[in-house]
Amino acid sequence: MAAKPRDPFAVTPPQNFPAVLPPTYPSASHDFTLQAVMEMQKSVVQLWEAVGSLKDQARDHDKKLDAVAKDVPGAKVAGKALLWVVGVVGALMGILLAASTMSGLQPLGRRL
Repeated sequence: MAAKPRDPFAVTPPQNFPAVLPPTYPSASHDFTLQAVMEMQKSVVQLWEAVGSLKDQARDHDKKLDAVAKDVPGAKVAGKALLWVVGVVGALMGILLAASTMSGLQPLGRRL
């Protein structure tokens, strides 16, 4: 008779146990562990302070950027106004120069 195939998903107890147990190591005192935990706590506190100072710096930078953002539109308006004044003065001077040459008047620098 042929052997009945086993179900691969059936729960069965293991057939062999290890003959040798894993080695046990002597445990050190808890001084090293306590010191490591205290050092980690000190590092976490330093990181916490660094993050706090970065938050403060970010707030200061945000205030400065807000101030600059308020100044930029004012500078744009002042620049546009200056360009308009220069344009109007230039146009008036051009009109006066053209009128003086068309009417037969001599320019101011060429009087006889």
